[in-house]
Amino acid sequence: AGLTIWLCGRRVMRAAFIPWLFFGFTWPFLPLEQLLALPLRNLTAALSHGALDLLGLDAIRHGTAVLSAADPVNSLAEGARFHLDVAQPCSGIRSLFSLMMVSAFYGFLALPNSLQRILLFSASIPLAVLGNFVRIVMLATGSVIGGQEFAVGTTANPSAFHTASGFVVFAVALGGMIGIARILESAPFPAFRRKLSPDPASGTRPVAPLIVDALKRLEYRGYDSAGLALASSEGIRVEKSEGKVANL
Repeated sequence: AGLTIWLCGRRVMRAAFIPWLFFGFTWPFLPLEQLLALPLRNLTAALSHGALDLLGLDAIRHGTAVLSAADPVNSLAEGARFHLDVAQPCSGIRSLFSLMMVSAFYGFLALPNSLQRILLFSASIPLAVLGNFVRIVMLATGSVIGGQEFAVGTTANPSAFHTASGFVVFAVALGGMIGIARILESAPFPAFRRKLSPDPASGTRPVAPLIVDALKRLEYRGYDSAGLALASSEGIRVEKSEGKVANL
């Protein structure tokens, strides 16, 4: 950023600010990942536990683990139907960072209003949590229907259903993000425009001295010539000179 301002000026940096800021997502957020992973794991486990109970799949929760409740009638021990541990890779932190990146990029391209972009970017957080919660519910339901080996597999060798559920849920979260963007596009948002101060060169004030003075402030860059163009009732008048601005 500093080199861009130094070599190209502030105007270029302002135009390239959002793409430059986007490169921040290429940097690994390791401290932030460690800070947010455990709260996300607990939240996902709590939401999944509640949803499974509502679906009629009796479950219990131990920290970040969600297990099927014991069923004495059918002689099933605790965790016999399914036992899922929301480990750090399954915390949703990676989906969160991915959705934040995609929503920032999509908002920059598709939404004209800064407030709309901020709202879309903020929506990526609940979408990532919701997607990960749905994935855990899918794995638990799949374990009940097809068995733990089919739905989850092992830590070293996850099942195809386990892997596919991650892609499906992320695709659904992306669809939700696009749907929210469409709603934001149709919503009547006020146009936030910067109020420009009156042009100091408007009216009958001679503008050439102002331009020459501005050019003098850039002489430290070592230009070998200078020039200006002035609009008047007679058309465009162009003046050029070699050497220092004083010659102009």
